[in-house]
Amino acid sequence: MKKISYIIAAFIGAVALASCDTREPALKNIVPCVIGEVPSEVFNISDIMQKEPERQTLFTLTWSPAQMKTNNGEVNVAPVIYNIEFDAYGNGFNGAKAYSIISGNASSLDIPVMDFSTWVLSNIPGAKPGTDISLEVRIKVQYGDAENYTYSQNAQIVKINPFGYQPLYIIGDRNGWNNTDTSYRLFKNNNDGGDFTQTYTGKFKGEFKLISKGCLGTDDMFCKVSDTQMAVKSSGEPFRVPAEGYYTLTVNIMDMTYTITPYAKTPKTFTSVGFMGAWCGWTTNDPQAQMKATAYDPHIWSGTFDLATVDYGVKFCGNLGWGDKWQPDATKTEEIPFGIAEYNKDIAGDPNFSLGTNTGTYFVMLNDITGNYIIEKQ
Repeated sequence: MKKISYIIAAFIGAVALASCDTREPALKNIVPCVIGEVPSEVFNISDIMQKEPERQTLFTLTWSPAQMKTNNGEVNVAPVIYNIEFDAYGNGFNGAKAYSIISGNASSLDIPVMDFSTWVLSNIPGAKPGTDISLEVRIKVQYGDAENYTYSQNAQIVKINPFGYQPLYIIGDRNGWNNTDTSYRLFKNNNDGGDFTQTYTGKFKGEFKLISKGCLGTDDMFCKVSDTQMAVKSSGEPFRVPAEGYYTLTVNIMDMTYTITPYAKTPKTFTSVGFMGAWCGWTTNDPQAQMKATAYDPHIWSGTFDLATVDYGVKFCGNLGWGDKWQPDATKTEEIPFGIAEYNKDIAGDPNFSLGTNTGTYFVMLNDITGNYIIEKQ
């Protein structure tokens, strides 16, 4: 560490006033700050957003001030800058990133819910939406001309499950309020991690609520709060449609808003939809490639398929032939697992959805009205 004699001069007056010892102060050592205990729970951001939508602070990080020991006593180090650093647990802070930099005599920092979740996903290698990750936090204390520094005496472990996509399902009059039914899943229009919108265009009747994958089998569901706002409650007011028919439901689980609008067109009806690829020899009437329509809404098709090969990609066909087909735009062949397929559009090259080399089991869903699809590796 560099010599810090120039710091001592800044403290001569303060130390002289605080002590009867009139000798010139001499620096003995710096006592680093100590980080206080942090909660040991896993901060599941999706759960917090759904069940505590008004919550702003994830937790408060606290620490004792760094101290300077001189021959005349102990005083706080000044001027000082606290760098709050995080890294993945077990990395030895080799990839430490500063989350916040605070000047002055601060001894605490409120960590905001969404800001911290977004920061973790952007700055910590290995952090994934919807997956638990353990982090270590330490404080780098800079003092003097900010080229001198010391670290907190300790580090703390923070566990977080960053906010990410969570499947939502419709539960209500359509399926006898079965809170384990995953037939009526909402769709995402794209794979943008910053887009928290999900939609469902299809047949509706009566009352319904929404349930997330993590809450299946419970009474914790998205309920109506007002004509535009929703919240997760165990016994809240359901959403309603005025009459049975076709509607578009759009929800945003970031700001907890929703809209329900009538769908004016008359949807075309299909007798079958198949999930085509080299895995089934592109045979449009192959029984193993056929998807199943939901019991209530005939335009939502789904199935689970074991793909031994993914060569040349995949697409959808209707009515056991190529007269009806859904495929990607030529610029969006790698939009997996979510997107909107083109229906019976003349696209140069007749493109397919590319699955790379990822053979295995896939859950597949198609809305034949909108072309919304899910091609999700299990």
